[in-house]
Amino acid sequence: MHKTAYLTLGLALLAGCGASEVGTVVDDGGTTADGTSTDTGAPGTDTGAPGTDTGAPGTDTGAPGTDTGAPGTDTGVPPADTGVPSTDGGTWAGVKCGDKLTCTGDKVCCIGFSGSASYSCETKCAGGTAASTCDGKEDCTGTNICCAGFPSGASCKALSACSGFGTAEICHDDAGCSTGKTCKLCSTPGGGPAFSMCVTGGKCPF
Repeated sequence: MHKTAYLTLGLALLAGCGASEVGTVVDDGGTTADGTSTDTGAPGTDTGAPGTDTGAPGTDTGAPGTDTGAPGTDTGVPPADTGVPSTDGGTWAGVKCGDKLTCTGDKVCCIGFSGSASYSCETKCAGGTAASTCDGKEDCTGTNICCAGFPSGASCKALSACSGFGTAEICHDDAGCSTGKTCKLCSTPGGGPAFSMCVTGGKCPF
């Protein structure tokens, strides 16, 4: 019988018997009852480790600024004290004591009146002598003048306080006298020691 005749006969027999499809379907992915492929492969897993930042944080390697400037030094030498201060704080640089002495340092001029006048430079005048702590207004402060009182001695006072018998304004020259007076060498009362005094009209007061 011809090959085509056999195929046709087979199909007829199957149709005549009312047969159903129960054949087995083979698939690469697996076997199912209805012919559907089943994926039996496990899901993929990410086994890569997370990235790590291995960079070290930035570091400031700059050294802090340093002040290399040396502090200022005071090289000024204070002025030397060349004498004891006058009674009112003036700059006392020495007092003429008689014709031959000038008292400096911590000494003042001490004038004695026993018989004839005597002069000496002492740290403190003994009883019976008069202390002279100035010999002109340059030894005094402000408008004070050097006022001699006999026999009390000489010290810095206001001009208005240098008055009365036995007192006189002491000077070195005319410029050291108050207004209207000139400087003149005059003896003290009773023939005592002579001093340059500020006088009016060129006349000694005693």
